[in-house]
Parts: sequence; C-alpha cells; structure tokens
Amino acid sequence: TAANCCRNLDYAPGIRPGTIEYGTDTTRAMMGIAFSGDAVRYPDIQFIWSHAGGSAPFLLRRLESAGNRVPDALPNGFTAEMGKYYYDTASAYNRGALLALMEMVATTQIVFGTDFPPGETSADLAAALEATGLFSESDMRLINRENALRLFPRFI
Repeated sequence: TAANCCRNLDYAPGIRPGTIEYGTDTTRAMMGIAFSGDAVRYPDIQFIWSHAGGSAPFLLRRLESAGNRVPDALPNGFTAEMGKYYYDTASAYNRGALLALMEMVATTQIVFGTDFPPGETSADLAAALEATGLFSESDMRLINRENALRLFPRFI
C-alpha cells in the first residue's frame, strides 16, 4: 500500500513504494487514532500495530510534541496513549528498530510478527529476534506467546 502522494515513486527497478510506505502508513494510522481523540474516546479497543509501529518510535519526540498541541485529544500525551496498544515485530528484526520501540512501550506490549508470506520463515525471524540480544528469556516468552494470550484469552 502507499498513500496517493507516493504511489508513483520509482526508487529503482523492483523497489516498490511499499518498501517505505508500509511503516509510514502504520504511523499515519496511529496519528489518526491519537490526534483525533479516538484513543481516549474508545479506551477498550486493543490495536496491534504492525512493523513495530512503523516510523512512530523513531519520531516519538516529534509526535509527543505534536500531541501536546491537542491536549483534549491526548490529555496524557501521545506516548501514554500509544503505550497501551500492542506492536508486532514484523519487519523490525534489527536492534535500532527494536530499541526505538522499547523506548515507547514495555515488552508486555510487543508480540511476535512475521509479515507472512513475504520474507523469511517464522523460525528464521524468531532466531533473528533472539540474536538482537535485547530480550531476556522471560521477555522472549512474553513476545512469543504470553502477550498474545492476554490479547486473545479464548485461545488458552
């Protein structure tokens, strides 16, 4: 997917706009939920944001500052509202992306994601996640299983 403004970008042969736009679209959606006040208005909705929140963790200071300009929509700030949601690890199997995400949310809010069918196998991605060295054994249990079970208790 790509926003209308970005559909005709030709970075190079075989490099589609989705290479950057998937994560950017995720951030646009998060901003829409936050800045419209919907995050506060509908507190029981549990979103799972893909791609570790897209570019939002990298732009966190800017988004927090923007949130301060709409105090009715975000009385506790952007980070507080976004911190109650979940974030999958799809396309975020590197230390930089995961460290940025961990600045925004606790590991209790991170779930394993794969972007299946494109890309590597689930086993490859699980190994890559572990290889970052960022997570303890108990963190890995949360990410790989426990957080999802909290979200979907009927699957227990």
